[in-house]
Amino acid sequence: MRDIPIDETAASASVARTAAIEKGQREAVKRLLARLTRSAFRDSIGDLDPETIRFLIRALQIDDEKTSDIRYLAKLTVSFKPEAVRAYLRGAGIPFVEVRSRPVLVIPVIERNGSYALWENPNPWREAWGRYKSLWDWCR
Repeated sequence: MRDIPIDETAASASVARTAAIEKGQREAVKRLLARLTRSAFRDSIGDLDPETIRFLIRALQIDDEKTSDIRYLAKLTVSFKPEAVRAYLRGAGIPFVEVRSRPVLVIPVIERNGSYALWENPNPWREAWGRYKSLWDWCR
């Protein structure tokens, strides 16, 4: 999980840093489990204790650190131990998936009277896609 923003205020920057990193690790695990599990099973996971979270994490990288006397801000990148994550989910009886779907190319083609239209007007698919500017720019 990359670029998890962490921001904490406490009695000192060092206390804020510790709290922020713990929160960031918890958020990273939450995001990972959201990717791997169905929402119906996520509620059964609950909040993981700090020791379990540390067991699942392989490494942390901290970027863009900023501190004051009482505040700590940074971006956290967390990598996980795949074997530990699998073991945890299996042990908890939570089904999960590991395989990402293969990339898919979707083209807004419409058929009219036996002929196909891709970019021609009118094409309701093209018009719908045109509402999503960033995707439309990428397709051109």
